[in-house]
Amino acid sequence: MDFIYTSYAFIWLAVPVLGAILILIYRRAKKATGNWFEPTQYRWSFPLLKAALRLGGVACLMFALMGPYRSEEIREVESLAHEVYILLDVSASMHTEDIRPSRLQKAKRELKALVDELHGDKIGLIVFADYPFIQCPLTQDRQAVNLFLDLADPAQFAQQGTQLRPALQMALERFLSVETPPGAAGRVVVLLSDGEDHGGTFSSVIERLRRQGVKVFPVGVGTYAGGQVPAYVDGKPQGFKETEEGLPAVSRLTDDQLRELADEFDATYYRLDGPSQNLRALAQEIRMLRPAALEVSREQLANNQYQLFLLIGICCLMGSLFLMPTKKGLQASLSQKS
Repeated sequence: MDFIYTSYAFIWLAVPVLGAILILIYRRAKKATGNWFEPTQYRWSFPLLKAALRLGGVACLMFALMGPYRSEEIREVESLAHEVYILLDVSASMHTEDIRPSRLQKAKRELKALVDELHGDKIGLIVFADYPFIQCPLTQDRQAVNLFLDLADPAQFAQQGTQLRPALQMALERFLSVETPPGAAGRVVVLLSDGEDHGGTFSSVIERLRRQGVKVFPVGVGTYAGGQVPAYVDGKPQGFKETEEGLPAVSRLTDDQLRELADEFDATYYRLDGPSQNLRALAQEIRMLRPAALEVSREQLANNQYQLFLLIGICCLMGSLFLMPTKKGLQASLSQKS
């Protein structure tokens, strides 16, 4: 038998003190009773047994306080969670302010809310423009993910433009780097972009993602009306970008590929095109997916025994209350009436 609260072992020092107190009380009670009554008028009811019951009752309560338990069996416990990679487009067009304060800031705000909704899930962040970059590997530390979201910025990339295929390919490679059975459940990709893809087709990547059981949820960011693309110098806005012909560079939400991507994975296509749009429905949809067993741990079950000692202690203390001195005359009159 083991104990949970071994730090309470010092309370056993009170046992000899309690025994001395009980002896002192017994002697004083016997002396006081002798002063008030003749020895022929009262009878002591098993004083030693009474002291033993009280001392034993307190000892049992001390055992219960220390949390006794017995280890009985070992079982395997699976840790269930989803693995979610967020693919965030940070190309220059994401600075467009057709959504206030900008497409990128709106996406970050809603992604932080999504991360907070996915309690216990592993979340990673891949930012991309012309090529992808792993901003944060899979982790259950939501504060770390939100910190790396704050750091995501188009200034991280020397070449601007948007290519969805390399970002999806990197997410696939990250999933493949983890040893799980083919087609494992609980794997999700959340792709946020304004849809202006300058790359090629990615049908082969889609097929491989589907074989691995990955669910892709595309999210379009921006409006169909669009807006001018701000120009940033040293992280500060400096007017607007222009085309080679000297015309204002206008970016519009182009979500044809994003909608096709949603159809390929039988997923819902979401849009962030105004202040009222959010990703709460996406969070609920992810939670409804079957989670994966990320790791298996072995736990030893403990059978608590404190209830037994607590019951014995209470019974002993209650029983000691019935062992009180009694008057002999009272016992005689009760016997005559019966």
